[in-house]
Amino acid sequence: MLTPEIISMLHNGTCAVGYITVPYAQFLADVKRPYFKVLGTAFVVRDGLAMTNRHVIQGLLAQQEDLGFPDQQRILMFVYPKRPGLWNITIAIIQRMGHIVNSDVDVGLITFPAPADPEFSKVQPLLPQPDPLYHVTEELAICGYPFGHAMLQKDGKVYRWGPLIQQGHISAISPYENTQRPTELMLDVRIAPGMSGAPVLRPSDARLIGIVHSTWEATTAVAFPIHQRTLSDILETHDKQSAAA
Repeated sequence: MLTPEIISMLHNGTCAVGYITVPYAQFLADVKRPYFKVLGTAFVVRDGLAMTNRHVIQGLLAQQEDLGFPDQQRILMFVYPKRPGLWNITIAIIQRMGHIVNSDVDVGLITFPAPADPEFSKVQPLLPQPDPLYHVTEELAICGYPFGHAMLQKDGKVYRWGPLIQQGHISAISPYENTQRPTELMLDVRIAPGMSGAPVLRPSDARLIGIVHSTWEATTAVAFPIHQRTLSDILETHDKQSAAA
C-alpha cells in the first residue's frame, strides 16, 4: 500500500525531461504558457544526477538538432511542496547527458545543478533494493508523465503540474521466474509515450526496483530491473566516462 510518505518521496524524486521553446527568462515570466515540452521521465539516483532511458536522451538531442534551441533550454522540471497548499515548480538546466554503451540496457544519466531553492532538499534520490528479488503478482508503483506535456495542458495553457502515479503488479519476469539475473520485468500497467524513464517502486518498502523503458500494445509495461549492484555498476561506468570526457 502506498502511504502518503512514500507517495511524497516518489513524487518529489521524479522529474520531467524536455526542453523549453523560449529563453529561460521568458519561460519564468509566464510558466502557465505551454513553453515546456516533455519528452520523457527521469528520477534522482544521486545528488545532481538523474536516470532516464537512453532513447529519451537521444530524442532530446534529435529535437535540439531539428529545432536549433540552445543547451540552456534543455531542462528537468521538478514539482514538490513548498508548504501546505503551495507547490514549487523548479527548473534545473541539464549540464551533461550520457548513456550506457550496451544495446541491452536502455539507460541514460543526466547531470544537473541543484537549484538554489532551499526547499529543493525535499528532492531526494530513490534508493534501490539490496538484492535482485522479484515475485510475480507483487505490488508496484510507477511515476511519470504519460503523453508528455499533453496531460498538463488544456485550452492552450498549463492547467496542472507534476507526474502521475500508477499502481499494478509484476506480471512476469524474464528470462523466467525466480532467476537470480532478471533481464526484464513485465508490469500490468498501461503506459504511454512520456513514461519512458519512469521509476518502478515497491510500495511495501519504498525501494526502487526498476526503470520503465517500453510497452507492448499499451497493455503491458516493460522495465529494466534495478537493484543496488546494478545501480552501483551503472554509476561507476558513468563516473569513468565523465572522467575520460
